[in-house]
Amino acid sequence: MSMDQPFHTNSVNFSENIYEQAVVRLLQSSNSLRGKLQKYLTPFNLTIQQFNILRILKDVSEPVSLCKIKEMMIYKMPDTSRLVKRLADKGLLHRHSCCNDKRLIDIALTERGRALVSEVDQLLPHYTTSLFSTLSDEECRQLCRLLDKVSK
Repeated sequence: MSMDQPFHTNSVNFSENIYEQAVVRLLQSSNSLRGKLQKYLTPFNLTIQQFNILRILKDVSEPVSLCKIKEMMIYKMPDTSRLVKRLADKGLLHRHSCCNDKRLIDIALTERGRALVSEVDQLLPHYTTSLFSTLSDEECRQLCRLLDKVSK
């Protein structure tokens, strides 16, 4: 593989190395899925990262610190505080000082935020199933096992 074009993809067999092909295909698939998920979330006026934060907050029983949200996010981002501010500005979550440490901010969903997550979640299973409609259930399970194996 040439250093000036590390992931040249003009042809199907851009590299004889099957591991390089696997990396490129994973990156292409990831990019494609992100685009499709963003298209799904756009009518709800949410980005993938914002929805990730809302889902994290939906699944916890008490307010969470910004640091904890950063740890739990799928896509680790340095500007999580900006995303949280935007969601607060939309009225989807609220921030308040932590009772144990006034330097920390606890974050929780508002009722409006909880309702929006519920609305998105109602349609999401059908949408995600459609993204993998070319795979059988067993193939999808196998894909998950393989991705878990590669991620370790």
